[in-house]
Amino acid sequence: MEKVDMERLKVGEKLSVSICCDFSYNVLLRQGTVIQQSHLEQLRKLYSKGVRFVMNDESGNDGLNLQILNQVTDEGVRRAYLDTYMVGKHLFENMKAGNPVNIKLAYEAVDLLVGQMLKSDSLLLQLASVRIIDDYTFSHMINAALYAAAFGCCLNKTPREINDLCLAGLLHDMGKAKIPAKILQKPGDLSAQEYEMIKNHPQYGYHELQKLKELNERVRQAALQHHERLDGSGYPNGLRAGEISLFARIIAIVDIYDALTSDRCYRDRMLPHESVEVLMADCSVDKLDARLVKQFLKNIALYPLETKVLLNNGKQGRVVKIHPDLPLRPVVELGEPEEGCLYIDLMQYPTLFISQILT
Repeated sequence: MEKVDMERLKVGEKLSVSICCDFSYNVLLRQGTVIQQSHLEQLRKLYSKGVRFVMNDESGNDGLNLQILNQVTDEGVRRAYLDTYMVGKHLFENMKAGNPVNIKLAYEAVDLLVGQMLKSDSLLLQLASVRIIDDYTFSHMINAALYAAAFGCCLNKTPREINDLCLAGLLHDMGKAKIPAKILQKPGDLSAQEYEMIKNHPQYGYHELQKLKELNERVRQAALQHHERLDGSGYPNGLRAGEISLFARIIAIVDIYDALTSDRCYRDRMLPHESVEVLMADCSVDKLDARLVKQFLKNIALYPLETKVLLNNGKQGRVVKIHPDLPLRPVVELGEPEEGCLYIDLMQYPTLFISQILT
């Protein structure tokens, strides 16, 4: 992104790109705005307080599929998602480069995201179920934050706890900034040495997050422990049941679920019902907290309302109702309203199932 030269901004000029804050990427003046004197005065006021600006071409926004994101009509939801992505990417890349990290940006993004989650959780979870961000690392950060916040709401956590869970989801994989990209993106099997490097990322992340004094310790512990397992088979410290924090148990579930339902360099994504089987299998061998997994599956809409889906009979439709006790068997509307719709309750048709999520 190109930095803004304040002296070159003129009244009457039409912006060909947006002007954003250089650290949070909040849009200050949108692409197409004709600059007024009041705009310049506001920018100069911010500049005097130390804020700097960048030009950002939102039509090709840093690995984001804006064609999908712009279908979201709720401006608050769209802005919260975009800000969280920009801030998460900014933090990761600064940590990777060894630059200072401003954790206040993450707190601001999380406050906004959680606020929108409390209003439009189904809409935000839809964004987690489709491919909007090209880079898995950044997509996973945002999705884990979304799922963790939604899960915290379902568990009736306090507002502070929900914010910290959301922040833990956003930051849990920050240690991967210290792993070479060629290892993170390797399409084939990892060597024993490469796998050992990967297993160190929770420790790397914890070490970096310890430098951020404003950060709650339970967020740091979630980053450190999210690959620990109740039976002691996890890493980096082989902790067992009672030694693993609640936040880490929650992040472990959302981490696995999003990883399984995302395209990876070495395999295609699984459907939600296939991923559920993996989570339940891990519960059966005492790796994950079975109580929490059941709460996650019961309360988090794995096929959120309005999600476009393809059934195994070749019919396309959208999810219009979710059964709380059986979220994997929703009601699907087929056809267009003006043509007359057909409603299929998958609870009543055991041979029908969702075979693909459409974008």
